[in-house]
Amino acid sequence: MFNSRERALVLRWSRNVLARVRADSPEALELTDWLSAHGDQLGLAPAGGHAALAGSGVAGSAPRRHASEPEIPQEDNAFRRLADLRAVVGLDARESAALELLLRTETHPSIQAMVDAVGGVRASGFSLREPTLGRLLGACPAAVQRLFRADGRLARSGLVRVDEDQRLTLARRLNRLAWSAGSADVRRLLLGGEAESELDWQDFEHLGAVRSDAKALVRGAAEKGACGVNILVHGAPGTGKTAFCQTLAKHLGLALFSVGESGDGGGEPLRSERLSELRLAQSLLAADRRALLLFDETEDLLVGGGEVAFGLAPQPASGASRVFLHRLLERNPTPTLWTTHDAEALHPAVLRRMMYAVRMQAPTLSVRTRIWSRQLALHGIDATKDDALALAREFAHSPGLAAAATAAAHIGKGGLAAIRRGVQSLSAAMGHDLHAGSGAAELLPDADVDVAFDPSLIESDTDIVALADRLAETETRAFSLCLQGPPGTGKTASLCYLAGRLGLDLAEVRGAELLGMWQGETERNIADAFASAAEQGTFLVIDQAQALLAERHASFGWETGAGSEVLAWMERHPLPFACTASDEERLDQTALRHFVFRCAFGFLGPATAARAFRLWFGRDLPADLRLPASLTPSDFRMVRRRAALLGVEDSDETLVAMLRDECRIAPPQGRGLGFGVEPDRAFGQRRRRGESP
Repeated sequence: MFNSRERALVLRWSRNVLARVRADSPEALELTDWLSAHGDQLGLAPAGGHAALAGSGVAGSAPRRHASEPEIPQEDNAFRRLADLRAVVGLDARESAALELLLRTETHPSIQAMVDAVGGVRASGFSLREPTLGRLLGACPAAVQRLFRADGRLARSGLVRVDEDQRLTLARRLNRLAWSAGSADVRRLLLGGEAESELDWQDFEHLGAVRSDAKALVRGAAEKGACGVNILVHGAPGTGKTAFCQTLAKHLGLALFSVGESGDGGGEPLRSERLSELRLAQSLLAADRRALLLFDETEDLLVGGGEVAFGLAPQPASGASRVFLHRLLERNPTPTLWTTHDAEALHPAVLRRMMYAVRMQAPTLSVRTRIWSRQLALHGIDATKDDALALAREFAHSPGLAAAATAAAHIGKGGLAAIRRGVQSLSAAMGHDLHAGSGAAELLPDADVDVAFDPSLIESDTDIVALADRLAETETRAFSLCLQGPPGTGKTASLCYLAGRLGLDLAEVRGAELLGMWQGETERNIADAFASAAEQGTFLVIDQAQALLAERHASFGWETGAGSEVLAWMERHPLPFACTASDEERLDQTALRHFVFRCAFGFLGPATAARAFRLWFGRDLPADLRLPASLTPSDFRMVRRRAALLGVEDSDETLVAMLRDECRIAPPQGRGLGFGVEPDRAFGQRRRRGESP
């Protein structure tokens, strides 16, 4: 069925065709048959044939150039929305008429059949190399070419895509103009709903000044209507890039529209489809200062699927013009956020056209705790604030993983154990480290023992509490520490305590994780770690730093480059920095001189070991039992877990025997701590005898 406007349009298009082809041509005969078959719907005489149609006024001689045509009714929804679109994009009458023909052909099966009768174009779409479109519009081939040229409004706006074979494709989302009911704004109708986030602005405070800079830039661009504002948001998968963009828009009260997320058929989009979607969104929102665009997976467009080999920048995909992409960025009328997993994959010329870059980092402990608390409450998981803190300490992951794991636990009616398994499964699939770090827990009993961190369990040549008191009083935060001693003696736990006293989150990275296989990669990883800590305002700790600062007899420059990079960054780092190392390998003495504080850690003395026994097992050590000489706090933690599993927590003799076994498994190496002091065994023995250093 046709409404009055569709009926008038069909008759006009038919008249245009019949006026431009011979009466005995296949096109005229096919169209005449189609008109005869639909005559009752079009209000034509029942008799078929070209002569009968001529009597109805459909067929006749070619109209004079300035002849007036019958008025076309304007009452249907599609026309009204096309009129709105015409006003937003700035189309003229000819462009609007061409767009309406494409839309009606795409969305009305009977009109599709009519067009197919005229030229058989439905199999492959309209083509600028064929006369069908010009005949329907009543325009010459040159005029049709001008309508759809690359720099014309129809193509430039993304409403119509012209491929290499000169075939036309209407942007699929324009079908909503004909199919959707209601009176929604044409821009919202075509671009879809605004993207929203469950997170708050405070959840990204770990980004530090970068967050504030991005906010100021977007706000200023919205107020001034600035062009060419592009912000790159990059980081590893799962670091919250999309969530940050959504939260930024919500915080500023802007409408965020994601573009290019689905293809013409609702499936995976092609590169050309994503480009058209972007151009369409830019055209629709050019005058809207309260709008913001999000283009996810930027490498699809700005890299174009090229391969990276031997460090060479990838080339654009076939048919892609680098100059065109550059101008697209420079003239972008709407502030756009571009997300990518790998900023290095983008060509330097593309990066130069970004106004700002936000590197996403893993959230700090305080932020993770707040996110876990909100997600647990949102999904109705029975948990306390301490549970949220425990999860935050255990998993150093993005808000997305926390949301996914809690949602899965809610659906499966699980609890905290299910959440932990969920995070672990997703982390393993993504190749991430499962835990945020266990060093802080080596001096803490399990959750059912209500005791706080006790620095008196640490055997060190430095009073950790006094040092923390002094550093907390000073205004400067630019200092460095090197903590050396056997594994499990409390080095990382002491740094956690110090960070807490300073009001900073700890950012821990293992030295081996910074080592790269390519020349210069290790230095770049070290620089990234320091830059990240400076941006987030965290206390950077390189654990097991002997991988970078070990004493070497290097014959090649690259062997000492890593240590030199650490020291160079340490000297200009504005925040606390620390290294930890075991006593298995002596640190380079030249490197040690660069640290402001150097602390040696050793085994527990008799009194400290007895205190640790009371803390971990809830009772005093019997007088007739002696503890081994080379114990560490982590030995007590491990024995307590083993005894709980075996059900022997009540046997003091068994507990002492287990502690002796721990010492036999990891006997002291008898090696110096690296600060010009005696070996750990002698150090521990002297401390146990009560002798002063």
